[in-house]
Amino acid sequence: MEERVREVIASYFDERQKGFGESIIYSNFYGYLLRQDFITQVRSLSISSRGLSAFYNRLGDLLIPPHAKVRLAGIKVSLSVG
Repeated sequence: MEERVREVIASYFDERQKGFGESIIYSNFYGYLLRQDFITQVRSLSISSRGLSAFYNRLGDLLIPPHAKVRLAGIKVSLSVG
């Protein structure tokens, strides 16, 4: 199950790596996860950035400047079944 979750997350970010300035909208990402038929709940979701020019707005969106690209460096998943 953890591998399926990782694949879904990687797929979401693959789409955002194609162009420059593709921000990660927190609510869109959250909704994308919940639309997966095997994910019933997301208890906690965080996105972090190491880029100097990216920043977060008050809604938790990761805003990317027009000259930058998103690159997924790692995924941490913690699952509970029940």
